Amino acid sequence: MGEYFIKDQAGFDAVWISEAMSHLPQKQLFFDNAFKLLKSGGKLVIADWFKADGLTEEQMKNDIKPIEGMREEKKKTDNALRGQMNND
Repeated sequence: MGEYFIKDQAGFDAVWISEAMSHLPQKQLFFDNAFKLLKSGGKLVIADWFKADGLTEEQMKNDIKPIEGMREEKKKTDNALRGQMNND
């Protein structure tokens, strides 16, 4: 896929991936394509989060529960949409 983006360009100064790396089933494929996209000397930026062991109750309440709650709400929405699609 990297060739698609650079066929008429000299490449990119940076490739950025945020909050997605942990979900990719073929991480090596991402890296292969990212490096095809980068100019010589370009930067690859990866930002992702993982829950650490030993968090305090306050850290769980303030930092983790809101994110986990969003994930649960997304599941409910996805299930509702699937139900609508199956009824159409």
